[in-house]
This record gives sequence, C-alpha cells and structure tokens, in this order.
Amino acid sequence: MREMRHADRVRSKEWALEKLAETNMVFIAMNNEVPYCIPVSHILWQGHLYFHAAAKGLKTELLAKDPRVCITAVSKAEPDIAGMTVQYQSVVAYGSVAIVTDVEEKIEALRQICNKHTPGNPENEACSVRGGQRADVVVYRIPLEEISGKERGPKS
Repeated sequence: MREMRHADRVRSKEWALEKLAETNMVFIAMNNEVPYCIPVSHILWQGHLYFHAAAKGLKTELLAKDPRVCITAVSKAEPDIAGMTVQYQSVVAYGSVAIVTDVEEKIEALRQICNKHTPGNPENEACSVRGGQRADVVVYRIPLEEISGKERGPKS
C-alpha cells in the first residue's frame, strides 16, 4: 500500500479494523469501463468483510468479471469551523470478493448482518435462514489483503 503523505494521521491496522466494524455502511469500488462505487451494509467477521446482494444486477456482473475491490468507510466526519477543515476517521481496504457457497456460513453471515443493521427485529433469524437457502441471495466474503486507517483531529 502506498505510504500516506501525512504520516501523523496514520493509525494501526487494529484501529482500522475496529472503525470498519463500527461503521454501518461501506463503499465498495469495482472495475468497469468507468469506476463504479456503491454503498453496502456489511459486517466484519473472522477478519473478513461480508455483504449480501441479489444474484442479478450490475454489481454481481462486475464482481464476476473482476473480483478485486477497494473498500472505504468513514466513521466520523465533523466540521472544524475554526480550523477550516473536517475532523475525520477513515479506512481504506483492498481485497478480492468470493461468493460464499457454504450454506451454514451464508446463514451465519446473514444472521450477523441482520442483527447488526436491524437489532431486535424478531424476523432476523427466520429471514437469515430463508435467505441462506435461496439461490437469488448472494453473500460475498472479502478477505482483507490490505487495510489502512487515518484520523484527523482538531487543528493545532
């Protein structure tokens, strides 16, 4: 991974993983004739990022052609009026997606996605099991090959 210009803003891999897990949404950039980037609801589980999608659509087509992705997340972005800047915490990661084919792993990933994004919903369990058994629901796993974190605090 390229070295950051502001070395004082670099954070540890552990910090970056924690921020990635905290965020409700990440943006995944894919390769197309023009860059294509979409937000997805995700979980971080066993060191991998998981998200789900429909089995048909542009995202699915692009990932089948080229599984390499760039993932970005912002866990904080607050204006610093006096400093004429923004205080932020961000993460950039790279990896290659793989479709989860094991039904138990697929169900567990969907369960965790549901519980993170709709906590306390009584339908989470049934929906996860149904979705895990459906061919039109795809769960992707991204082993994170590279990850970096960056934070900008108040201007001194």
